[in-house]
Amino acid sequence: MWRKLALDLQSRFLAIREIRRIGYDLAIDLYPYFPNSIPLLFCAGIPVRLGWTSAGFGGLLTHGMDWEDSAAHVVEWHKRLLGILTSCREHLGLARTELYSSDDIRSQWRTIAEKYRIPDKFIAFHVGAGGIHRRWPTENWKRLAELCLDKGLSVVLLGHGEEERAICREIAEQSPDIHDLSGQLPWRLMSEAISQSQLLVGLESASGHIAAARNIPVVSIYSGTTRTSVWRPFHPSARVVVSSVPCSPCYLPGGCEGMECLRSTNPETVYKEIDSSLSIA
Repeated sequence: MWRKLALDLQSRFLAIREIRRIGYDLAIDLYPYFPNSIPLLFCAGIPVRLGWTSAGFGGLLTHGMDWEDSAAHVVEWHKRLLGILTSCREHLGLARTELYSSDDIRSQWRTIAEKYRIPDKFIAFHVGAGGIHRRWPTENWKRLAELCLDKGLSVVLLGHGEEERAICREIAEQSPDIHDLSGQLPWRLMSEAISQSQLLVGLESASGHIAAARNIPVVSIYSGTTRTSVWRPFHPSARVVVSSVPCSPCYLPGGCEGMECLRSTNPETVYKEIDSSLSIA
């Protein structure tokens, strides 16, 4: 513990020194919970500091706003926060999530696609989730892949870590039209794989937000531990599937033992959303 504390203090000191050296005029902290970066930004001497007061550091901000319990999307809340600054108000209508690629990354993806004979049109499955309790049963993924294959759709599997790779291997055993890239793509290449897909199917994780930022249709399978209206991918075409249960949303960080809100979501329901999204696209 003492070693970790010493490393943390050293890292904090170096970060403050670097921030001071650059000389930023404005800092924006978008995290409304404890702990956030407001004390660090204050110590770095940035003259204008914008953020949420809900984590208890409002006194260290030059411009703050209270975070409230609301059904509005988190991006809309951040736009309200930016609206405190007069110079930002006229531009808030332009605010949207965007993620950019590069010629080098696109070239690397083409090489991978040729190597694994991935067709130009495919659906991406990202099996990873923000926690074990948010994972969808492997049998459901296999059934969903079967439904997609029956409609002539090719599938690319994405994921990281041994457990996710094991899930992908089991799914991929069903057909040569399922291409398993799990554990083989760094972050930026995984983002590019998503951006090259017709549609992404993912869980409650960053993959859905990547798809939204790359203007790719996404079907996200969510649990009932969070309020989907607040944290869903921020894009008009994004669809969220969650089974309605009386205890949702529960806000439990580790979920419950049964997780019926997620595990009872059947593959047929998810496929209907896929089919509808592709028909519109």
